[in-house]
Amino acid sequence: DFRAQFGQNTAGWARAFGNRRDTGIADRFIPADLWEATVCEPMPPTAARDAPKAFGMAVDVDATHTSISVAVRDTAGVTRTQVLKVLDGTGDAVAELRRLARTYDAPVCMDSRGPNAPLHDLLSRQDDVELVPLSSADYMAVGQSYLSGLQNGVTLHAADTRLDESAANCARSWAGDSWHVTRRGSTGLTSPIESVMVAAWAVSHAASGELQIF
Repeated sequence: DFRAQFGQNTAGWARAFGNRRDTGIADRFIPADLWEATVCEPMPPTAARDAPKAFGMAVDVDATHTSISVAVRDTAGVTRTQVLKVLDGTGDAVAELRRLARTYDAPVCMDSRGPNAPLHDLLSRQDDVELVPLSSADYMAVGQSYLSGLQNGVTLHAADTRLDESAANCARSWAGDSWHVTRRGSTGLTSPIESVMVAAWAVSHAASGELQIF
């Protein structure tokens, strides 16, 4: 009965009844209470059929893992984000992204630099994948945009332990008043949280008319 009261807040349940400590970094950029307040149920595949959507992909430092996420915007303007895959390495990522892009007729967004660069280059040469342009300035705004969406109640994240751990253990690097996830400065996988952030950014721009998704 107590577990049911926590709903999708698995982290809160673990702390309260499992005596599990919060092992996240002290200066996490998404506060734990905000993260727990913005969780939603995982989305079924049908949720993305007729709604604006985009896939996000990110690669961890040294290309150890690749995360693929989806963002879907409903008619009320709420964007739900969800991790779909966390792959070992990068070898299967392009094939999986191409399959998803064809199945759901949706674009893909990812950073074009650092460990993402090789996959971005491969995807840019695929005729069946539409890449959302993401400049260096845009990438610096992705994290703050996602955080603002959570704070304003217009962005949610599906319950996922991999994403929870990524949000808790990722640090940020500042450049003036903007910041981005720092891969080498974090203590865990950065790709899950980065992939949902770029997916949400892409959907936001699609809704504003800068990119048309059919």
